[in-house]
Amino acid sequence: MSQEERDARLGLTGLPGAERKARTRLLTERVQRDAATARAALRAQRARRASASAAADAPAPAHAGAAAADDTTNAPTDTCATTRQDE
Repeated sequence: MSQEERDARLGLTGLPGAERKARTRLLTERVQRDAATARAALRAQRARRASASAAADAPAPAHAGAAAADDTTNAPTDTCATTRQDE
């Protein structure tokens, strides 16, 4: 790409020196702002992926009293002792 083509694409054609520098500065600031926004979005996306991955790899949290409830609910029952009297 020639210098003239680049200047035309950037809107610098026909601008005097001071205006050309100002336009170049504005374009540079815009590119830097866009790049910073893209970097922040990428960091946020990576953080979400990392936290989702960590949450998937983490063991399920134990609930308070769950062990005590499991001891009684999973206890074997004596079904023979509850037979009906009329049989």
